[in-house]
Amino acid sequence: MLNLLRSGPARWALLVTVILVYLWFGFYTTESVTTHDNAVVRSADGTLSFAAPGIALTRDVGDWLGRAIEHENLEIVVDARPLSLSQHGPARILSLSGDVNFRNFTLGQDNADLVVRWRRTAAMWNGTPEFVIKNVFTDQQRHRIHVVADRKALTVLVDDVVRLDEPLPEHAFKTWTPEYWLTLGNEVTFDRPWLGVIHAARIGVNGEWIDYLERGRLGTPANYYPESFKDRIYQIMPFVHEHYTMETFIDWAVNLLGFAPLGALLVWQFPARIGVGRATACAFLLSLTIESIQFVLPWRYPGMDDLLLNTAGGFLGAWLMAHRDVRQSQRA
Repeated sequence: MLNLLRSGPARWALLVTVILVYLWFGFYTTESVTTHDNAVVRSADGTLSFAAPGIALTRDVGDWLGRAIEHENLEIVVDARPLSLSQHGPARILSLSGDVNFRNFTLGQDNADLVVRWRRTAAMWNGTPEFVIKNVFTDQQRHRIHVVADRKALTVLVDDVVRLDEPLPEHAFKTWTPEYWLTLGNEVTFDRPWLGVIHAARIGVNGEWIDYLERGRLGTPANYYPESFKDRIYQIMPFVHEHYTMETFIDWAVNLLGFAPLGALLVWQFPARIGVGRATACAFLLSLTIESIQFVLPWRYPGMDDLLLNTAGGFLGAWLMAHRDVRQSQRA
């Protein structure tokens, strides 16, 4: 059977099949990209009600974001009342983000807690570790959330009482991405819905305020197609993560070991033409193709660490197969 697989037509059929399997795993996603009914309701006074999943958003926040980054000064005021204490994700009340993995900031709800995510360094793509302010929404009444950030500290007041006062690293604002979208009631990917009523949403820089409940500030399309803005600058930095978890190391192991069979197969199938070096180069080119195409695919996130680990895996498999063949020839 093994000799049959090394015959001319069979070896090429096997190689093509294996490459297609790698491409399928590289491009496949379980995420939904369907259009959603947008259930947000705007009242005459501008109040936004989210009795069911909805979103209000703008892709163009104007010049306040640039000024906030330049002057390292930002204030946010949100007056919100939740409709449920069973909200997770955290459920997005107000967010300036590209998708579920990349943001400048988010104010959200997780059960009865207020969650604040704030990008503080270049590696904190998702604004985590997050700040959790306990039991803000326990009574399910309206609460005024006031965020004040400058060069030195991030302060959060709830109903004029300071609930969080944390120092910020130097030039934290300089790590922000100016192209992110502002959303209320959900993430741009429409998979972190918040149920509740927003009575006020204002953002200020150096004393100049914008009221986002004014008509014309936000779009509320009847049907919403989930989108994302991928922050590609930070993704080219290999092995840099906000925090390292078991999932991080499992992902690295999968990327390393997953390409080992390809390197081994190439050396086994083409021993006279492909050695360890060429097999490694083939693994690199296949991984580069996958990672490059992922840039334009929704819900897929290319990374330099994936490329390097895939290449190393191809080398590992090729090296093991080459040394296996050497040992077998020596025994013969």
